[in-house]
Amino acid sequence: MLSNAKSDAAPPGLSVVIPTANRPEALRRCLLALSRAADPGVSWEVIVVDDGSLPPVDLTETSTTFPSPLRLLRIAHQGAAAARNAGLAEARYQTVLFTDDDCVIGDDALVGVAGRVTLDAMAMILGDTRNAVSDDPYAIADDTLHRVVYAHFNRDQVVEAAHGSSAMAAPRDRLREIGGFDTRFSLAQEDRDLCARWREHGWPVVFAPDWRVDHHHSHTWRSFLAQHFRYGRGAFLYHRSRVQRGESGVRPDFAFYAGLALAGADAAWKTKSPLIAALPLAACAATLAGYLRERREASQVRATT
Repeated sequence: MLSNAKSDAAPPGLSVVIPTANRPEALRRCLLALSRAADPGVSWEVIVVDDGSLPPVDLTETSTTFPSPLRLLRIAHQGAAAARNAGLAEARYQTVLFTDDDCVIGDDALVGVAGRVTLDAMAMILGDTRNAVSDDPYAIADDTLHRVVYAHFNRDQVVEAAHGSSAMAAPRDRLREIGGFDTRFSLAQEDRDLCARWREHGWPVVFAPDWRVDHHHSHTWRSFLAQHFRYGRGAFLYHRSRVQRGESGVRPDFAFYAGLALAGADAAWKTKSPLIAALPLAACAATLAGYLRERREASQVRATT
């Protein structure tokens, strides 16, 4: 959880926080997109948090021409949650915008988010993250899976679940009030947990489909399954924390799996790639394996204490 955050009054504007680890080319592309999004009507800064990269991130050359203050923080490798918290602790402006180093923000995104903040000053705003790797079946399948999850759990424009921090903006002081991201979620699901705790306070969450972020992340079969295995491990921690807070635990939802199978088949037909039909369900199997692995380890810990 976040600690030792500065409590000074923040001026209007955006603090963009980008965690990064060992992806220098992706980070360069991300920062280039942000530089194109600059607008004189928006006060903003960028905070890059190097989560133990080897070699360490060097922004000396980039910062000389960057159109806003560009700060670099370095932490020992602890995961994205800790990196985002480090950026949040140093944020100067009223609104903190989170994105990832493998994402490209639209040219009008800063102006659009600033305008949305004017309308919903106390809300968390979630943008629309889209796959930008059109020739990678794993990336397409990943995008299909996330869209089915989002549509299934976020009905009637009420955001309930399946959030990502690749396109997220929220009031700095409210984020600090709830402790930022929970660093126990070092593998995955820290953004989902943050949004759950945000909603528990009765604070609004707004989906802004016009705020688009392109996600540039390719996969292999191995990395695809490994990612979803990590999601499953994080999902166990997420559902356990829900139960500890007095909420309901995980339940099978067969309508979701039926919808996922149909969406996979539709994506496979559109792309002429039969592999895509199977990948979303393979991802679910990997997620289940990760969930069961984390549950078994938690049971072993309880048995020895």
